[in-house]
Amino acid sequence: MGHIEFLQDLPFPEANLAIYREIYYVEQWLRRILITALSAVHGEKWSDSIPREIKNELNSRRGSLRGRILLDCENSSNILWLSTFDELRKICLKPELWPFISKVTSFNETEFTEKLNALREIRNIIGHNRAATEHTQNICKSLADYFRRGVSIFKRQSGFFGGAAPTEEIIDRELLYQDTEEFRNLVQYLYEQGLPERSQILLWEDEYFRSITTLPIKREDSWIDIAGILGEFRELDPYILSISINLSGDEYSVIWPKSISSDRQESIIRTFTASEDKYWTDVPFVNQSPRFLCDPKIWFYVDDVPPEVADEPKGDNIIPFPKM
Repeated sequence: MGHIEFLQDLPFPEANLAIYREIYYVEQWLRRILITALSAVHGEKWSDSIPREIKNELNSRRGSLRGRILLDCENSSNILWLSTFDELRKICLKPELWPFISKVTSFNETEFTEKLNALREIRNIIGHNRAATEHTQNICKSLADYFRRGVSIFKRQSGFFGGAAPTEEIIDRELLYQDTEEFRNLVQYLYEQGLPERSQILLWEDEYFRSITTLPIKREDSWIDIAGILGEFRELDPYILSISINLSGDEYSVIWPKSISSDRQESIIRTFTASEDKYWTDVPFVNQSPRFLCDPKIWFYVDDVPPEVADEPKGDNIIPFPKM
């Protein structure tokens, strides 16, 4: 039988809370994977590629966000963070996006569709505060495990968000990407900024994205002030994929699509170097406001290899990535 907690005289199934955690994780990472695909394929104008009927509905929901300001909650205007599972599915399966998503997650289209639809049904149960059981929880965990595996593969494939150390092949390929005049010009621009003393700041890139990173050094305060760093980059928000932060607290990167203009890339570099030594605090992440920690631009990562990646699928489940 399922476990029940009594809220005074009202029974509350513990399975509901466990299911909510699973769905929260899957939903947030599916949005991140989708925004990565949209940014890689369409750059800063990614929102123009969303089907009109979905975009109109999402924009309508965004208009209601103004009323939440007084609630002190995460209130991002990114329309993907207002989407339902069904809307996420429809956008992910667009012909120009699905090859990218499948490449970086090893999701199979049929399994992805069936499992996301099943998870959507469970989400509706929880969202409408209907009682779930241990059996419901077990079904949810099985579905979520499929998506967790894809998330772990995405982290490793991308290289920007933690996971396994890059292979020699990946390093050689990314060094090849960096052997361009545009990248060398950006590195030169970085050095012209007058980097903070003792800093370790570097640029990196892969096929679709560039990043600027500050590596760990000895500091008086070793935690990043999330609210401060978000505020610093707020004007550049439309051009940034994420602010990727090591959970250890002493390393972070700003990541953006290579397709944005050189002027905007230089603005990101300039803003990063000018603020790199400003936003450090003695307040650990767990004691900072969820309103900022859970902002869609903030992506935490760890250096450990996720165990579920150990047996990465081979064969037909890997769809070759076409030339764009």
